[in-house]
Amino acid sequence: MKITYRDYPEFEAVAKIWNKFDTEIYIEFDEELEATKEEQKKYFQKIEEKIQWIESHKDLILDTFIEEEGMFDGLNDMIREKIAKNGIAKFYDDLVFEKEVSEGEFKNAIEVLSIDFYIDGKELTCTFDLTANPDYFFGHIATIELDEDNQIEMGGING
Repeated sequence: MKITYRDYPEFEAVAKIWNKFDTEIYIEFDEELEATKEEQKKYFQKIEEKIQWIESHKDLILDTFIEEEGMFDGLNDMIREKIAKNGIAKFYDDLVFEKEVSEGEFKNAIEVLSIDFYIDGKELTCTFDLTANPDYFFGHIATIELDEDNQIEMGGING
């Protein structure tokens, strides 16, 4: 991950996460926190560790998302209803289903759009947004929050 200086207290980076090569990373230090270059390096190391955790825990993150948000079941409910009524489920012009989406297909479609880090001197806050391709989220994003101990919390469906 290469971190690009924008204007302290903000930084940007791009990383490969879940086989997506252009996941955007946004890093912001609290304006009142005057972190030295050495302190910044320590935070950047923590950020890289957090990104590696996200990369290596895709199944746990997606299992939690599916269990807590209900989007997977909701999508398949809509597909079943449309198939029963029309013989095919069509959403928009390019999202057409002849059968339900498997959990594997659903998980494989999900990507990390961006990750946001906020450093206030006491803790490192991490939130990230998920999208899907094909667009199983119908133009929305799902926000995930990770605490310092990598406990996963749903931040809701947005957009």
